Amino acid sequence: MSHNTQKSFLDTVGVAGISEVVSSSRSTLSAPTWCFDTGSPVTAAPTVGTDDVVYAANEDGRISAFEDGQLRWRHHADGTVTEDLVFRNDLYVVSDDRVFALDSETGERRWETVLDSSTTTSPTIVGETAYVGTETGLVALDSESGNERWRFHGPACSTVVASELRAYAAGDGRVWALDGESGHLEWSFDPGCGVESLAFETGRLYVGSGTESACAGYNLHALGMDGSVLWQTRTRGDEAVVHLTVTNASLYAVCDTRYGHPETRGQRLRKLSPWDGTMEWVFQPDTFTAETESLLTQPTAVVGTVYVGASDGRVYLLDSTHGTERSRFETMAAVRTRPAASHERVYTGSDDDSFYAFEPQR
Repeated sequence: MSHNTQKSFLDTVGVAGISEVVSSSRSTLSAPTWCFDTGSPVTAAPTVGTDDVVYAANEDGRISAFEDGQLRWRHHADGTVTEDLVFRNDLYVVSDDRVFALDSETGERRWETVLDSSTTTSPTIVGETAYVGTETGLVALDSESGNERWRFHGPACSTVVASELRAYAAGDGRVWALDGESGHLEWSFDPGCGVESLAFETGRLYVGSGTESACAGYNLHALGMDGSVLWQTRTRGDEAVVHLTVTNASLYAVCDTRYGHPETRGQRLRKLSPWDGTMEWVFQPDTFTAETESLLTQPTAVVGTVYVGASDGRVYLLDSTHGTERSRFETMAAVRTRPAASHERVYTGSDDDSFYAFEPQR
């Protein structure tokens, strides 16, 4: 019996221009290629594996693998799954105080490691090491066996990224740079406005901040491998940089005007130069108003296109060069997790208890 469920969708949606943002005057509303009824909201960002098999997790801890809209396998985490799923040959998952790896072909659990405190970040896999943030610091595990390699005891870790040489963890308003082999602290950085997001590419660490209402400093920094500041900027006086994505020499920042005037509150997606922080474009959905919940997910960038989900129930497809809207995909409730994309399709979960696949119109 098929679990596929076709949702009813709104008709054409117009796009009104917004001052400060780049937006097309009209966009195409695309129907889904397939839609699967998950039974509860999708709470973890999906990930795409080999042969366009896609993995998703929902509120009750069920982890599912889909292939062309059909359920390939399902695994029960026996706990909540709210952090991003990570595919690196195996599927890596965190749930409560546990980290485990699933065989991506069968869904069988290959190993499981129970930590001494709850997990606070998704796994970051570099080489044969899996880094996981917890309420008491950062743990490095062997990605093949789950055995602990080292542990850094510190404040609760809010986000973590890694290179081949180092792991970078945020906690207690600072960034900690740790040797990837030993976990030894090499340096730390305090941006002065808290730390809310991190991203790493080509020898540069990007730090998003602005979490404090009285913050008058910079809210975005680029650091060198020795912790030196390469550049710093402030996207806007009342913004916090809540999500960062850097890929193919492009830097994307989701900025939240949580402390601004009520009429200007809401999140915006900005593209900046990773080399000097110069602003290139800014996008905000026309549906965002002072009276509505106006949230964006972390963006996903693939081959000249940026995908970003929104609390208005849509996923927006943007031209990465100009920020103009190419099309939008509609769900029936808020999209709260980062979309996943292959070269052929984009995948997203929704609070409407469904998981969607769309084929972008290029």
